[in-house]
Amino acid sequence: MTGHRHCSVNWGIRTARKLWGLLPNLVYAAELGYNYDGEEYWQSFENRTPGWSARGDREWIRSCFFRFQKEFLGAIPTGRWADHFSIICWPITHAILPLDLQRQLAQNLYEMRYALSPDLLQSPELLGQQIAIGGWKFSSRFRNLAQQPILLGQIATALLLREERSLRSLILSSCLLRIAEDLDGERRAREWLRHAQGVARASLRGVVRPEVRRQEEVTRSGAEELRSLGIEPFLYLRPTRDSWEVILEIPDLSPLLTRFPQLRGSLDESLCWVVGSSGRPLARGRLFRYGPQSVVLRKWPSPAEVLLRFEKSKPEIEYLLSAECMLRPGSAWLCKIASDGCAYEIRGKTTRPGATYILLTTGNKVPQGTGVSPIHVDCEGVAAFLIDMPISISESELQQLTVLGLNPANRLEIRPVGVPPAKWDGEGHAEWLSTDKPCISVGGDRSFSGVLLNLEGPEPQKLEMVVHPNSEPTFFELGELSPGEHRLHVLLQLSKHQDDFLSGTLDITIRPPRVWTEGLTAQNPFLAVIDPPNPSLEKLWTNTVALELRGPANRHVSPELRFFATRVGADPIFKITLPQISLPVAVDEWRKYFERVQQDKATQGAFDKAARAELLMGAEELGEFKLVCERESSPLLWSVGWENHSYTVRLSDDTGEAGLKVNHYEFNSPDVPHALDPKALANSGLRIPESVASTPLQQCARAPRSCFHR
Repeated sequence: MTGHRHCSVNWGIRTARKLWGLLPNLVYAAELGYNYDGEEYWQSFENRTPGWSARGDREWIRSCFFRFQKEFLGAIPTGRWADHFSIICWPITHAILPLDLQRQLAQNLYEMRYALSPDLLQSPELLGQQIAIGGWKFSSRFRNLAQQPILLGQIATALLLREERSLRSLILSSCLLRIAEDLDGERRAREWLRHAQGVARASLRGVVRPEVRRQEEVTRSGAEELRSLGIEPFLYLRPTRDSWEVILEIPDLSPLLTRFPQLRGSLDESLCWVVGSSGRPLARGRLFRYGPQSVVLRKWPSPAEVLLRFEKSKPEIEYLLSAECMLRPGSAWLCKIASDGCAYEIRGKTTRPGATYILLTTGNKVPQGTGVSPIHVDCEGVAAFLIDMPISISESELQQLTVLGLNPANRLEIRPVGVPPAKWDGEGHAEWLSTDKPCISVGGDRSFSGVLLNLEGPEPQKLEMVVHPNSEPTFFELGELSPGEHRLHVLLQLSKHQDDFLSGTLDITIRPPRVWTEGLTAQNPFLAVIDPPNPSLEKLWTNTVALELRGPANRHVSPELRFFATRVGADPIFKITLPQISLPVAVDEWRKYFERVQQDKATQGAFDKAARAELLMGAEELGEFKLVCERESSPLLWSVGWENHSYTVRLSDDTGEAGLKVNHYEFNSPDVPHALDPKALANSGLRIPESVASTPLQQCARAPRSCFHR
């Protein structure tokens, strides 16, 4: 034992001596990574390190991190970004959380604060995956960090639970303190983080023991778990001048990504087709990032058809969608006309005296009776009938409703009270936020002496109560319910007849609050639809972004385009107010409009120098919208500038790899390579002669990747 300990001590001393010369270099490189803002890392390194360009060795920096990882089990960079930036990924990863990403992480945690369950807070990898799901709206640098979910989850857990002693070992306390102090330096980021910390600490108070949670998951069926996601679409009808439109509202599908993060790339990066619509697909990520989406149905889907079809589908996706994303079975669907003029689906097909309904049917039976009349709907394959319910219903009319598959309401009434629900169909289905405490009133037209409430769902509860015999409504608070689908069964015992009861049900959906985003949610009168949802600066400039603006006809939008030299902060280096454009704006119309913008020489020059652009759309009192586009992070990047009446191209190399070779092929001799000096390309660049700039090469110079090869 003594010899073994002596050997271990000697090994530790030798290891420390070998790494002692490396550690200052590791710390120095990581410190520069902490201040890295997405621009050229090695250029900043050379500017701050005298003599590095002449005697420095990038490969040696990477070897230092390799040895550090091997000896001390340091972090290993992962993801596509680490594959492309095989050297600078090491110091940036070991910087933990660079300055330009801190504010974005604080905002992301704030926006997802109500989804911070004990399960997420106890698993850094799961938390990192959920942060990555919400990171689509942030910079490409943040999305690169999200490719390392374990590291990102550890950072977030440490920031959220700074007061928890058991979690202090995730990040060195001095490092965590520095990040926290930098976040405190900006008021808004400080407030975002504090709100998220408060919700996280409150969530941990309800932690369930792991063995109990596993047993609950085992006993819970797969069908119940899918229903708890609350992703079932529903129907409503919207009146037009002389007809009705059938609308399918598809709920926010982000719970699918939360529950099945492995399907993220296949779902939120795919175009989606809705069965029965006009055939035009929904933009990528539209169903996962902007809340519920309404689609007009032109043809009635068959009951066996899955309503959604994704471009990058998988068997697991098909199974999930076939379980919940289909029309309710049957040949009749009932919609109740509300005060706003639209008719909303009543899932239980319950009818009440004095109300007006629209019955959609695909069967051969034609409804008959007083108050029933056919109406026209703009949807092939379905017939519609208007039903005016009388104040008093005869026995024959009750039988007629039953034949149609409708359920005449009994004298029990269950309604939401207090804080209004986010959605209420007027009969049997309500939707509240997870931050609400739902309240209901229960009553009937006869005296009752007892109430039984039985809540089914993720947290089943039961309540029996004896009341003084009366017919007045009784009020109940259901408390905070977990997100998912719940069903409340209500039973009233009538006072005069011990065996006589009134019964009814209320379907309840609980969902986390959604962050309102200007110009991107369907609740806005001015709406922007973008595909892809977070385009790069290159995609914006090459006009490959599908941008559609929706709003009242003949209202004007005033666009403004701004270019910035850096990805964060600073004032714009160039801005231009674009001509007004009238709503609505289709994708093709926008592309023709933006082609005219690209022809301006000054705007072209600003794009070549910019690292970030902002496209602002102002529609006066209708609202505004801002699209932020950053230049793609690329190991090799060509930049083109208009200098002295000619184009000049420069090459930025952030790979760190040795032996970079660049060949230039002239149009006169395209089979003869001309070697170029990479360092000269990075500093002075390559000037395109005026005699060539007037030829088709001018277009190539603006996209030089097609002319210059590594």
